[in-house]
Amino acid sequence: LYDSIAIIGLATPNGWDDPDTDMIKYDADPHQWYIDGQALLAGPMKFRADNAWTVNWGDDTFPYGIGVNSGDNIPVSEAGNYLVRFCDLTGQYAIIRK
Repeated sequence: LYDSIAIIGLATPNGWDDPDTDMIKYDADPHQWYIDGQALLAGPMKFRADNAWTVNWGDDTFPYGIGVNSGDNIPVSEAGNYLVRFCDLTGQYAIIRK
């Protein structure tokens, strides 16, 4: 289990710099994380655990995919507000425009 999962990258509010944009853990499942209504820019992003690069997930597909540790950057193709969901067990993610 991770203490935190966050998104980071040029698509996120702080770019590749800290602080990460933290996600919220679902109460019913400690491996499911989300952010609802997150403003994203067009650009790359990744998921990472515990505000470190030791464990990070990425893939080259958008808006859905399966991130792998140290994988490619996820290419957010269009700026907007999104529901972002991620599972730290499977690496599955969805970045759904609202």
